Amino acid sequence: MLNDPLNLHYGELFFNHYLINGMRNEKGKRPPQYISSTVFADVLICIIAKQEEISSRKVTLVTSTEKGKQYEIEETASDNLMENFKKALEKMNPSPFSDTIRCMWEKSDNANKTEEFKKALSFWFDDYMDRVSGWFKFEQRTKLFVVSIIVALGLN
Repeated sequence: MLNDPLNLHYGELFFNHYLINGMRNEKGKRPPQYISSTVFADVLICIIAKQEEISSRKVTLVTSTEKGKQYEIEETASDNLMENFKKALEKMNPSPFSDTIRCMWEKSDNANKTEEFKKALSFWFDDYMDRVSGWFKFEQRTKLFVVSIIVALGLN
């Protein structure tokens, strides 16, 4: 769902985000078993907006002495999360993922753009998870049918 080879690996960034990483099991090896759609939407917006913050940093050399070089970091990104998100979205390379996100953003009502966009992301996530659940149930049903035939034949 978050695979985007033309931009960043959003799936990896998603699971390394502090809100998602904090839900891992005790040993920290498995991703969380359940993620709510609202958390998904918030984390995805945060990840994309963070890319604008990172790309807007400009490092300049202030002084150079024998002891070392002194650098200054100038950030031109806004403090507003949604402004950074919008700028980062405009800079993304065209791909199925970015086109989907951009389409949801553009369809959102201007009066409640942020809330409408979060609802669209949540609906997209819930819809995708419903399909994954269907695939899983179908696969498990097939396996259980085969096992039940083997048990029935084994017990005669």
